[in-house]
Amino acid sequence: MMNTKVEGYKPGEFFGWVFLITWGSWLIAAYLSYNHPDPDFYSIFLIPGLFAPVLVTIAFIAMPKNRQIRKDFFQRLFDMKKINLAPLVKICLIMGSSVVLAILVSVLLGGSIEQLQLSEDFKFSAGSIPVLMVMIIAPILEEIGWRGCVA
Repeated sequence: MMNTKVEGYKPGEFFGWVFLITWGSWLIAAYLSYNHPDPDFYSIFLIPGLFAPVLVTIAFIAMPKNRQIRKDFFQRLFDMKKINLAPLVKICLIMGSSVVLAILVSVLLGGSIEQLQLSEDFKFSAGSIPVLMVMIIAPILEEIGWRGCVA
């Protein structure tokens, strides 16, 4: 993997804006969730936090007239030579095995082995947003965002 430095990136500003938008919108949602019974009311504030890395990336690569930044972003996003797929298997194994291990520890401490069964009516949401969707979309958007401004 080549490590070429592209001038014009501002990682400090990038991190600042991402954290400000993410934490700001999520803190507003958290506050409103305790003061309003309707999840649809406060869920709208969860979305900017979810999209913050990719939105800030789009803003940062669109603003400067430096074509090199845009070219570098799209290369890091789509060039298979710059994408390391090897850790993907490890990540999947770690995530799955940690869930199974936690359930087995729970069983050893007196919990039911039925915890390992898939639920028939699996319904879990963050406000009005299905968590499964968040668990799939959030890492993708976050990876696109971090690839955009962190060389």
